[in-house]
Amino acid sequence: DRGLGDAQFSVRRADLSIQHMFGFGWLFYADAQLVDGSLEFKDVYVRKQTHYLGVVTIGNQQEPFGLEQFGSFRNTTFLERATTNALAPSRSIGITSSDFRGPWIWSYGFYTAGTKDEGRTQRGVALTGRLAYLLKTPGGPFHLAIDYSTRRAGPDNDQHFKSAPEVALSTDDIFL
Repeated sequence: DRGLGDAQFSVRRADLSIQHMFGFGWLFYADAQLVDGSLEFKDVYVRKQTHYLGVVTIGNQQEPFGLEQFGSFRNTTFLERATTNALAPSRSIGITSSDFRGPWIWSYGFYTAGTKDEGRTQRGVALTGRLAYLLKTPGGPFHLAIDYSTRRAGPDNDQHFKSAPEVALSTDDIFL
């Protein structure tokens, strides 16, 4: 029995995640993607709510830069993310503090270069921050924000970007 017959089946992306609460209020979180037959870890961190610093996150995580990176694909208006996101800071190893007071929301952190999966293997340091204001109107809420990131990549301060394309590319005559 051939099951699906002559049909071909492929998985473009599969997300796997695990989280576990440890003692003293620490949360462990790990997120990986199965892409083209290989498992790539994306987020791996511990997180804790503190009294003075808000939520403190330590590990490989998204830098607080841009709104689109934090949204789910389920909430994305277009099928794929914007091409300019390839130049924005993404996941990096570091420590972040995030909090809010009234309509103000902020997040800042110190980071090293991103993961090898993202092609940024040079080590350096970065400071990234985000300040947002939630404006409530009769037509719905508006999110106004400013982001800033500065980084020193190493002795020569060379930058290299290597991001997977956000569209499905095919070598076949059929483009899906």
